[in-house]
Amino acid sequence: MRISLFLGMVTLAITLLAGPYFSGGQIAHWHAQWVAMPAPNKAAQIPGLSTEWRVISSDYQRGFFSSELTLQLQPPARFCHAKPCAPMTTVSRIHHGPLAFGALPATQALTPTLAIAITKLDVNALLGGFGLQPPLPALDVVTRIGFLKQSQTLLGLPASSHTLSNGSQFEQAGVSGQIQHLHAQDQFRVGDYVWRAGNLKLSSVKATTLALSQIEIRRDNDREHFAAQKISMNNPARPTTSLTDVTAALGSHTQLNTDSGAELLEARIELDAKGFQQGEQAIGPLKLRMLSERIALAPLLQMQSSMKTIYAKAIPPQLQQMALQGVLLRQLPALTRAGPRLLLEEFSLGIGDELLLASFDLQMAPADNKTNDVLGFLRKLALDARIEAPAAVMQSFAAWQARQKPENSADVLLKQWVADGRLLVKDRGYRSALRLADARLTINGNASAQWAAWIAQLEAQQAQLRHQREGLAGQRLWNKSPASPADKP
Repeated sequence: MRISLFLGMVTLAITLLAGPYFSGGQIAHWHAQWVAMPAPNKAAQIPGLSTEWRVISSDYQRGFFSSELTLQLQPPARFCHAKPCAPMTTVSRIHHGPLAFGALPATQALTPTLAIAITKLDVNALLGGFGLQPPLPALDVVTRIGFLKQSQTLLGLPASSHTLSNGSQFEQAGVSGQIQHLHAQDQFRVGDYVWRAGNLKLSSVKATTLALSQIEIRRDNDREHFAAQKISMNNPARPTTSLTDVTAALGSHTQLNTDSGAELLEARIELDAKGFQQGEQAIGPLKLRMLSERIALAPLLQMQSSMKTIYAKAIPPQLQQMALQGVLLRQLPALTRAGPRLLLEEFSLGIGDELLLASFDLQMAPADNKTNDVLGFLRKLALDARIEAPAAVMQSFAAWQARQKPENSADVLLKQWVADGRLLVKDRGYRSALRLADARLTINGNASAQWAAWIAQLEAQQAQLRHQREGLAGQRLWNKSPASPADKP
């Protein structure tokens, strides 16, 4: 019995002494492999960062029971108010396993692990543009690195109140986070995560207040989820608007088109809200399901950048509109080459005991380099859309239209829309169906005269432009050709 007890104590002592040495060696090995990586890939291996970040320096000081890692990072320019961004320095104390005493309370440290890293993370360098006073407290970051090539990070931010540089007030009741990391082929990547916050409130100097309560943001199975018990916006001059029991999900991924080599985006959005209230008017529930397919990513980002540049310039509205149309026409061939699709599978909104329903399927046949005008794109566009609306909703819409045309009342407009076939009466409401194919629009099976007139106008304009181009081309050929004897003086 005494020999067994003695051997057990010796084994435990060897484990407690050899374990930290082995754990520290494994962490040092991973650090050496990380240092040897190409510069653009280093930052992406740090949980939560991307290749936009730059690692300026890394210093790893190995000890027997614990080690220290000091990183100096350069944030991307978009995170900072003053360019270039000021470097961020993080210092992590890494306690070696298998029993990382000193890292956590004893009850937690007794759980076997490869190592536990403790970091105080100051994020104020990323928030300089907001001018928070007092600065945001440091994040408490605890990362437990497991033996089975996965790890978990816990983050905590204590409650705080701040004043922004523009005079707005920001309050948060504490934030907690949990991130799962996967380790494969000596590389880390971020897996599932969850962030929770009790209450967030932002009050502007114009007395508008945005408040969110019981927030959760998480990712699982490559889908992003958002939930909030309540989202409200209040302004003394307007009725309070609020959403209750809000949930949203976003799933997206990119794939490479083997024909064109373009990176295509596919995304799915789901949104639900139990109730929507504006002042005394309460409606709901709200449900939305939307899908996008084969969206070319590069031209979409280029178009967004160009439009942002145009909006930033002080130019007359007419010139701005022409510039935006030019951007759209330049990017449309690349944007539509893969045949994109936008599908609203379901939209429903409860209004009293009735529902407002809508859906559409918008597709474009793959475009080619010869498609470079509005009419050409319209001929490749296909749309099927349906809407069913309670009578009260259509009455409100007709009243809004009547304000644009004072000569007609809402009742007159509704009767006119029913008479010309744009609306069909259904139970206690109305319905309508639109179909666009080969630049021809039908509403409830009837051709739209207004649309047809607009298409005819486009065709006439294109014919005129084509005639002008042919005339100019003929003139250039005439000028280049040698003069005939009869033409000579």
